[in-house]
This record gives sequence, C-alpha cells and structure tokens, in this order.
Amino acid sequence: MSGRDGSGSAPLGQRVAGSLRIVRELFATRRLANASLATIDLAQERRIARMVAHAITTVPYYRDTMRALGLTPDHLRTARDLARLPIVERRDVQADPERFLSSARPRGEYLELRTGGSSGAPLAVRHDPVSVLENTAHGERHWAALRRLVGKPRFRTVAIGSPRGADAELRTFASRFALIPRATAGETRNLSMAERPEDVASVIADRRPDVVTGYGSYLERIAQILEEQYDRDAAPRVFAYGGDSMSPVARARIAGRLGAAVWSSYQAVECLRIAFECARGAGLHVHADLCALRVVDRDGNDVAPGGRGEVVISNLVNRATVLLNYRLGDEVTLLATPCGCGSPLPLLSFPEGRVEDWFPLASGERVYTQRLRALFTDERDIWQYQIEHERPSALRVALVAVDGADRAVIASRVGAAIARIVGPGVAITVDFVRDLERTADGKVRAVVRRPVPAQPAAALA
Repeated sequence: MSGRDGSGSAPLGQRVAGSLRIVRELFATRRLANASLATIDLAQERRIARMVAHAITTVPYYRDTMRALGLTPDHLRTARDLARLPIVERRDVQADPERFLSSARPRGEYLELRTGGSSGAPLAVRHDPVSVLENTAHGERHWAALRRLVGKPRFRTVAIGSPRGADAELRTFASRFALIPRATAGETRNLSMAERPEDVASVIADRRPDVVTGYGSYLERIAQILEEQYDRDAAPRVFAYGGDSMSPVARARIAGRLGAAVWSSYQAVECLRIAFECARGAGLHVHADLCALRVVDRDGNDVAPGGRGEVVISNLVNRATVLLNYRLGDEVTLLATPCGCGSPLPLLSFPEGRVEDWFPLASGERVYTQRLRALFTDERDIWQYQIEHERPSALRVALVAVDGADRAVIASRVGAAIARIVGPGVAITVDFVRDLERTADGKVRAVVRRPVPAQPAAALA
C-alpha cells in the first residue's frame, strides 16, 4: 500500500480540535466496550444516517443510484437496510473512482491509499481527516488487547511493515490534523518485509520485544526461524498479525513451541478497521460502530449465523471515497452471538482464503510474495496483474493494461523491478492479456503457484 496527501500541517487551532475529536472518540469507544447490543446498534444507526445523507448529497454514484431506485435517506436507517443498495464490486471503484468520491472537501485534503491487492487489481481509496482521526482513536481496542496479552501498559514492539505499507502515511496524515503524543504504548522499532527474514529474526532475537507485528504468513516464517535458530526466550510474548491469514497449524505451533500468544486484526484500505480478535481467541469482533458488515452468498443474500460467505462492508466513517455495501471478497463464517467473552459485538471466524506464499528461487532463497505485489501499488496503467511461479527459475507476469498504455515501457519497468527482488538466475516473462486466469468460483488470485511436474523414474535414477 502507499499513500499520498498534500504537505503541511493544519493550523494549531485545527490540530487542537483534531486532538479533542480523538479524545471524544476514545471515550466513546471505551463506553461501548461494555455496552448492550441495543446501545451499539443505536450508535451504528446514527453513523449510518449521517453517512447516507452525506453520500446522497455529495457522492455521484449514490446520488444517481438512490434516485434510480427511488430510495431516500429514510429508507436506509439500519445495517439491514443498506442491503437495498446494489453490491459495489472492487472493479466498479477501480474503473471510475471519481464516481465514489465526495465533493465535500477539496481532494487535496484527502489521503490517498493504494494497494496492489490479493485479487491482483490495484485500487486507490481516499480517506478524509475525520475518518483517519476516528480510526486512530479506535486503535485503542487493539492496544487494549495487546496490553492484556503482554501484561503491562507499556511494551516494546517490532513492527514489520510492507515495503509500500500505509501505516506510516496514516500516522503522518493524522499528525497534520491533530497533536498526537508519540510512543503512548511504548517503544516501537520499524522493520521492512523487504529485508531477509533471517535478518529480521536476528533483530528480534537481539532486542527481545514484547510484541512483533506484521503480515500473518510472514510472521509464520519469522516464528519458524526463531524456533530453529534461537532459544525460546528470543520469541516475543505476542505475535500480532493482520493483512493476510495465519494457518491454525502455525498459531498452535507458535503457542506450543515458542510459548507466545497470537492475536490478529482485520483491516483493509477500503475500511481501516473492520474487526479484532476476541480476548478468548474465539474469532474476530467487528468494529460495528465503524463498519456495518454483512456475510453473503454468491447471489448477494445474507447467510444465517453459522454460514460461510463473502464479506460485504459499509464504511461508516470515511467521507472521502464512500463505500456502502461493498464486497471485500474475503470469506468468513458468521458466528453465533453473544460471545463467551461478554462482548456484544458481532463475531466472525478468521478470514479464509488469502494466505500468502513464499517463492523458492533457484539460489535457495525464498521471496515473500507481498514484496512482488507491492510493486504494483503505483502502477496506474495496469488494471490487473497475476504473477505465476512456474518453477524456481521462472516467473511469468500476466498484465491487463489500460487502453493506450505503452506496453513496452510497462513490461520493461515491471520486469526490471521484479528482477531486482528475485536476483539473477530467474527468467521473467511479461505478457499482456485480456483477462486473467480465474479459480473455479470465478475469482482471480494475484499470485499463482504452479506445481512442479514430477520427473519420470528414469530421470531420478
């Protein structure tokens, strides 16, 4: 992911007001922690009413869609009502992002976040200052969970980010509009997934942090190195992951072999905070006051509790790129509530189907696929991409380019960028296609690993 915004901080008075907004939102978040389901539903409905009124007056897509369907804000008061809107697909926003952008502020006041995406379709989403500040306050739920797991109010963290991660952009953007104290939860050391996992593990073993954060599948690899090359004391108390999945086997192994807790959060560029892991590890609690979430079948119908389906969200705080009834594409199971931890917030299973892979190379090194996906974050002339790992010595990149794009220039740029990551000895082919390979259920995966053909017995002799 990457972000862009105008430079310069807001006037001091506006930053003070932004700080007060964070404080108010923080207290509201803490009040809802032990509130009844009815109270949470009321808070959600207030946000829905404000967002629907904002969308119909300032966002072209919703103004036109609601007019065509004969809907008014009075028709869309609850999370269930939002299902009356058509499901917005990622390709809809990608094809015409301006249709979903509010005219309430000059676009220079918005933060643009871009992602390569697990579906191989780069996407740009803009966030307004209020959204970023309110999401900053709701981070308290995450920090509170980590404090409980660590057992102390301040702790040392090693944060392993994507080479094109949005975290730094969000922090910088928030500091333009509010006075935000630094290191409120303790000391943080930032590292990049572009570094060798062995080097990252060495830093962790040396610094002995309480918490290590990063992508789930990347932390699986870090945990493996710590287990194989260091003593048990080198592991942190908590592995906290988001961005992609971590397998149940890896979670159990980390707990059993390293004695560390595992905790996860669920977020996306389209909605900065979606859910966070239950204190009992039973699943993920939805930030229902920030996000109205549905789980639907292939036809877009709600599934019953216990049923598996795709996540459809409505972001109730972002007034820049407005997304109501938007399909994220992740698959989850909607779990029955109330949860045993006592929280009335809706409970989901851990997202399924987006576990990252590592590419083995002919040199014996392994490359984390997120490093390759990050290359496409800023490629505005590419609609979709797919990286096929044919064998350790060969990669094929299939691209769907926008009309009129200079394909020779794109192929040269993409090929050179990948070569810098995978190094010599890997043949890279860049092809342009009209459509990408899809799975049996019609989805596109950004990264496809081909099984290595079995050699005949004579060749093995």
